[in-house]
Amino acid sequence: MAPPGPGPAPARPTSAGTAAADHLAGGPPAPSRYRPLLPARWCATGPRRIEIDLLGAGRLRIDGDPSTDASWRRHRVRELALQLAADPLAARRQVTADLWPDLDDAAAGRNLRVNLTHLLDLLDPERAGGGRSGVLVDDPTVLGLADPAHLTIDVRDLREACARVVAAGAAGDTPTALGAARAVLAHDGRLLDGSGGEWVRAVQHDLDEAVLRAVAVAGPLALDAGLADLAE
Repeated sequence: MAPPGPGPAPARPTSAGTAAADHLAGGPPAPSRYRPLLPARWCATGPRRIEIDLLGAGRLRIDGDPSTDASWRRHRVRELALQLAADPLAARRQVTADLWPDLDDAAAGRNLRVNLTHLLDLLDPERAGGGRSGVLVDDPTVLGLADPAHLTIDVRDLREACARVVAAGAAGDTPTALGAARAVLAHDGRLLDGSGGEWVRAVQHDLDEAVLRAVAVAGPLALDAGLADLAE
């Protein structure tokens, strides 16, 4: 029988308690990532740093810590995050048609509201009453994730890096183009590990096309600069 593996990492409540004790003893406020576990007045103010990775299985980090919240394990919540990240002004009807194609408008609308609440509870748990949130573009007809400084999404970062490669190449700015190409290479994996409906495959196709355009520009530039590994 194989020996038991290493035990689990210390629970976050332990480190939160340590940070709280330090603060109550006259030290600085506890990091903002401990706000779900401590009184808000004991914690640093300001928005939490949120990182959403949708390439691969889907990962959410809050202030650098991977989220273990059950809401993020809901596949529909991750799909909704992708939908709203891929199209910051998605029509509500299109969102419900993509995610719940077999349901009528009323049932799909209910599912959207439930999953949107789960997503906002993760991204903006301290939003004001009424559910309005600074991370969401929300009006009666469209939905999307906003672009505040504290929110980063790998799909957006990859698209922007591809666009920088193409724009810098067209402008003859080789250093910028190659720097952006390295940013492109930092991202890998299929959206949600290739799961999801036809709309996910369409988003993946558009992303693949953007990467190929960047490759077509950056590859020759890297070869000309003698950077064979980067070109490959």
